[in-house]
This record gives sequence, C-alpha cells and structure tokens, in this order.
Amino acid sequence: ALIYADAHPFLRPFPYPEAVIKSTLALQRLDGLYKDHPFCIDLDGNFCLIRAYLQLPVERQAAYRERVYRSVERNFEAIVQALTEKPLEEIYDDSHGLPGALAALTECAKLPDFKYTDVLTGWQHPLDKVWWL
Repeated sequence: ALIYADAHPFLRPFPYPEAVIKSTLALQRLDGLYKDHPFCIDLDGNFCLIRAYLQLPVERQAAYRERVYRSVERNFEAIVQALTEKPLEEIYDDSHGLPGALAALTECAKLPDFKYTDVLTGWQHPLDKVWWL
C-alpha cells in the first residue's frame, strides 16, 4: 500500500516540488501511460505531478503549466482508451490494477480547470477518505 503525504493533514508536502515534476514527467511514456497498462502507477504519476504543481508559487506554476496539464490530459486519455479498447479480463489478471487506474482518473480532477473534469462529476476520490489504495 502506498501512503500519500498530502492525503494526511499532519504530514509535510513535497520538499522539492519542481524536482518531483521534472522527474515524473521524464517517467511518462509517449503513449501517456507509465507502464504497459493503466494501474496505480498512473495514480502515482498524476498525484506527484498535480500535488507538486499545486504547491508551487503562481509564478513557478506558469513555468510548468503547459507540461503538467498536457501530461495529465495524455494520461487520462490513455487510461480511458485502454479501458475501453479491450475487455477488462484481457488487461488485468487480478483485482488490484483497475482501482488504481480509476483512482488515477479521479486524481486528474484535482487539477484546476482540468479539461475532462465534467466527465468525472459524481466520482469520489478514494484518497479523500483513506491514505492508501
């Protein structure tokens, strides 16, 4: 289980948010995913990008806005595409991957003015209630 510092009010934010953004952007594949199929690693990527980006002062956010938004949009689109192209049984051989992929989608709505926020209306983010997934 992964524990997310931002999900708990007593834990500290990322100490070097710009480094988190740069390294996370470098890990994302050209197809928008972080591995061969969507799972919790996509949640990790979106979480790191979005939460680190939101920690930045406004002037630093401007420097990363285009790259962060495009990365999160690409990941969202890649997850939706992957989950709609094949039956889930062909993507996952256990019950762990799908919840991570769905949580990755809900994480995207944390980004202000995210392009697909309306699609997520009514979805609840699991990390708003628990510290791990």
